[in-house]
Amino acid sequence: MRKINKMSSPDWFEKWKDDYKSSNGDDAGYEDLDNMTRRNLREQLISEQGKICCYCMRRINLNASHIEHFKPREKYKKLEMDYNNMFASCTGQENEAQYIKWHCDPRKDNWFDERMPELTSFDIEKCIKYQYSGRVVPYHEKNDSRHELEKIMIEKLGLNADYLVRNRRLAISKSELSDEVEYSDSDWSDFIRYYDNIHNGEYEEYCGMFIVLMNELIKGTYKN
Repeated sequence: MRKINKMSSPDWFEKWKDDYKSSNGDDAGYEDLDNMTRRNLREQLISEQGKICCYCMRRINLNASHIEHFKPREKYKKLEMDYNNMFASCTGQENEAQYIKWHCDPRKDNWFDERMPELTSFDIEKCIKYQYSGRVVPYHEKNDSRHELEKIMIEKLGLNADYLVRNRRLAISKSELSDEVEYSDSDWSDFIRYYDNIHNGEYEEYCGMFIVLMNELIKGTYKN
């Protein structure tokens, strides 16, 4: 996962909420959003995230995404129309018959743990580590109090679903990490800067994974 640089709520969205209240005498709920407004909102979220899922970092678009409430609207009703609680998630293989194959928003459903770092915090980048096999593991060691939460997050978000493991492994095989070239630390730093920035409105798929693995190469701290 990577920190999401959240923008301010769009003026048009705040105006829509104001207009709804003026016409109906009450605040709008999420279910009151018409299809076009919901589509525009999802488009805004996808754009600000550089077209990657807020959890797994796979590529998303309007036809393959959901509006995700980080704090579930069923439990945090007051936040259901708060733009700061809205993100764009992939569809998480929700058409698969087996729940175990789901990931991200469909797998998470109404799960939430108050100890979980905000998606807009740099702390979210220190929850999981990546392996060259494509699997993810907790960032902190077993003797650290954060380890158990990170283990739960991986399970609840389905971050080791077969689809994601396979795609991450394939992405690594096609990246600089698999080149038969002995890059310098300066080269790796240049690659990290590339993956850390948006290009033509998009982050690279799984960009956060590449940043973590390349930093570990520079520091010599990678552990399989």
